[in-house]
Amino acid sequence: MKVTCTIATLLSLATLAGAQMTATLAPVSTVALKREPTLVYDVTGSTIAGPVHTSFVVYNDGHASLSQFFNYAGGDGSVETRQISMLAVSQLVLDLDAAGADTLPDHIAFATDTPYQTVTFMKPGTDTKAHTFTILFGTPAHGNVIAIVNSFINTHFRGVTSLSAQAVSGGGPSIAAAAFVQEPVLIFDVTGSSIAGPVHDSVVVYNNGLVSVSEFRMFQGNDGSTRTVSVPVKAVRRLSSALAAAGAFSLQDSAATFPDLPVTTISVLSGKTDAKAHTFSVTVGNAGHAAVQGIIQNFLSTYVDPPTSIKLE
Repeated sequence: MKVTCTIATLLSLATLAGAQMTATLAPVSTVALKREPTLVYDVTGSTIAGPVHTSFVVYNDGHASLSQFFNYAGGDGSVETRQISMLAVSQLVLDLDAAGADTLPDHIAFATDTPYQTVTFMKPGTDTKAHTFTILFGTPAHGNVIAIVNSFINTHFRGVTSLSAQAVSGGGPSIAAAAFVQEPVLIFDVTGSSIAGPVHDSVVVYNNGLVSVSEFRMFQGNDGSTRTVSVPVKAVRRLSSALAAAGAFSLQDSAATFPDLPVTTISVLSGKTDAKAHTFSVTVGNAGHAAVQGIIQNFLSTYVDPPTSIKLE
């Protein structure tokens, strides 16, 4: 019998398990969690060989997630997490800042068989500013930022196929002066141990309807899976409005961690080129945390996961 546990199901089970653990187990730590994203890098589109997708998220505490899918390679792609030194992440932030990652504009040029690359750069902090730009071919300045990102990936992850040579080559004529609309509104990460073993989920929702989804379950015995989903823009707007109304921009970190319960980190952003961003992490939370998790769970169940959340085969 094979059990497939979707992201929304894991979130629901984690909330339920958390409520049970609060009543039965003492926390292993009462230090507030401090995990905020500093970089989100997305590559999505077509190449001569077929569709490709890469999603890379780095957090200030060294947690990093890399998901890749190459249609020509077959399978569901691969998902990896690493715990990188905080010193290396700090150097990455310094390098990106020096390269102007917090000011570069979109640069969309005529191109075929070339994927879009979107970079979101944030200075570490619970409340911070996020700057996003998207390129389809770029200027040398864009190329410098992409080179820094790819160098960091290739240093800390093995067997990575870089797309920088395909997607950054000095740039052609711009299609339009208008900005390209693809900025994140939600960054969602679940990482840690469960009763069944290590698990990892990563979801990034963009304001144009692009959703990047990555899942890994050690007990399923594979390399994980990654994919993109296109959802209605109105659905993303409803998600953003619901999260804001539920107080997601003011919730604080959970003050406790529990055994066999992964850490959930949620970043909400205002969905602009220069956006307001707020992050909190939780294992066992309060009613406010549960309300936000419920909104995300409903969105994932409706637009990302199949209707049957747990499938028995």
